Amino acid sequence: MNHPSKQSEIKRLISDKKLDLVSIIETKVFQANVVSIHRSLCPSWSLIHNYPYSPLGRIWVLWNPNQVNFKVIDTSRQAIHCSIFIIGQNITFFTSFIYAANMATERQLLWENIIHFAGLFSHSPWLIMGDFNIIPNTAETFGGSRRRCQAMDEFKDCLQQAELDDLKFSSILFSWSNKSQGAACISDRSPILVTMNFNIPHRSTAMFQVVQKLKMLKLVLRANYKKEFSEIDSKLHYVKLELDSCQLDLDKSPNDVLLREMERSLISEYLRLRKIQEDMLRQKSRMNWLKLGDCNSSFFHKSLSSRNNRKKIVSLTLDSGQIIDDMDSIKLEVVSHFQNLLGCSPPTIHHLSDLTPFFSKQVPHHLLTYLDDNPTPTEIRNYITSVSVLKSAIDHFCTMSGLAINLNKSSIFFSGTDQYTESCIISLLGIGVGTLPIRYLGVPLISTNLKTSHCSLLIEKITHRITHWTSRSLSYTGRLQLIKAILVSTQLYWSGIFILPKAVINKLNSIFSAFL
Repeated sequence: MNHPSKQSEIKRLISDKKLDLVSIIETKVFQANVVSIHRSLCPSWSLIHNYPYSPLGRIWVLWNPNQVNFKVIDTSRQAIHCSIFIIGQNITFFTSFIYAANMATERQLLWENIIHFAGLFSHSPWLIMGDFNIIPNTAETFGGSRRRCQAMDEFKDCLQQAELDDLKFSSILFSWSNKSQGAACISDRSPILVTMNFNIPHRSTAMFQVVQKLKMLKLVLRANYKKEFSEIDSKLHYVKLELDSCQLDLDKSPNDVLLREMERSLISEYLRLRKIQEDMLRQKSRMNWLKLGDCNSSFFHKSLSSRNNRKKIVSLTLDSGQIIDDMDSIKLEVVSHFQNLLGCSPPTIHHLSDLTPFFSKQVPHHLLTYLDDNPTPTEIRNYITSVSVLKSAIDHFCTMSGLAINLNKSSIFFSGTDQYTESCIISLLGIGVGTLPIRYLGVPLISTNLKTSHCSLLIEKITHRITHWTSRSLSYTGRLQLIKAILVSTQLYWSGIFILPKAVINKLNSIFSAFL
């Protein structure tokens, strides 16, 4: 800062970038020379510094009073905290200019100071910049020691507690060097230019911020589209002409290496443009179908007519090799083919006895009388014997595999048996008696028709999901998509197993409507 060339460089930067607020750190200017250097830089601008805390003025802040209202909040040896109001835009934000000390013990005071002001500035935007004399990770330096140190961890802890995020930048990463010979140590010390954009409100829902960012991304994508994909037909035509001309020249001079290389590159470029053109046309067709496919429009009817033409049977080739193209002959041939394949028309069934010819094996009549008889004691003993066989098979499986049945999670259910048979089977298996309904695969297992009381589990599950969703952060379309993708799928799972009562369906519809 003491040399006129550096002062000229700062003035040029302010003029070229049209800056209204500038901070200069590590000026190395004695306080006696502040006035003269200030007049040389920006005589009409205001100046604040921290000379009371540092004899060489570690931090300078200059601003244009016609564009910015500047208010100092706190000044120390390592930081200047201030409030900035942009005139004409009604925008206020906080800014902190930092030049940290070289010693880690002194920087610890700065970290505590930043965390303190983070709580005070939490209600407004806060920009903090400068030289922290420490890096959060080793990727921001080259040369020297690559090991992490305690000071780096303390700096990262400060950023996390203050909820500060490193801004993205577009420039070279390493711009400062210690000028040593051999393995030089370089870092990321360079001028910082920050452009403030207040188009997106800082206090808004997360979904609103996403929408605004997508709108800005749309502008970038549109500019990239115009640069890379605009006038693709004319580009393709131009490359095709160049390729034809090159191939004509190559035909006259087959041994020309440059022409062969040019032909190869032109073919590659031509194929690339053809692929882009094909993808664009395919995407446009999909967009047209999404926009007009479900509408009663000319596009829909043209698409339907085109599909019918593609699916239309124009001619048939018979087994004899004869080709028929008459529509009436085609219809008769198709009907005849499927009659021979599937048989004649099905017979009319008036009584169950009419189905007898279709079954080769039938139950004898003398056995049908036993189906309605009660089981005899001998048959009961046979039932118990079959249960004992099942128990021995399970025990053998447990012995061979090492997997045992959890009796606490197992239950047995009886139907149409007497108390003696039930007690014998329970003592034999050692499993407790269960009562219906029970929950199996997420649904109630019952022996009767589904009632409204049985569906309380479904209603509670859907209500529990909705209460844990933050609907304020979702648009109407987002909430509708959640209902279709998650809630309705749960209802369909139950509907695929049971016939839901009408009262349950009305209750679910009311829950969905309230969520929207």
